[in-house]
Amino acid sequence: MTGFLLRRLGSFAATLVAASLIVFAVLELLPGRPAEVMLGDTATPEAIAALEARLGLDRPVSTKLRCRAETSASSARSSWLRRRRWRQSRSNSPMGRIAFMAKP
Repeated sequence: MTGFLLRRLGSFAATLVAASLIVFAVLELLPGRPAEVMLGDTATPEAIAALEARLGLDRPVSTKLRCRAETSASSARSSWLRRRRWRQSRSNSPMGRIAFMAKP
């Protein structure tokens, strides 16, 4: 049973990574520049360059992919920590839940 669960977990992880790579590749291959679309037709080249720098669109593809993976891992980790704190506060008291919900 443990072997089956490990295989399923591995299959899930591989599917998730493959889907992420496909979506990333499709978004990279789309024509046009996202900064131009966001700023509109009247945007200056300086404004487009500034927005691309702020969003990280001027970086190489490998760097963007690595940053996306790090961001995904970081958000998954913080989501896990939030759930853990919620469970701990829920077991403590109603006031703990209220205090947890007030945190940003």
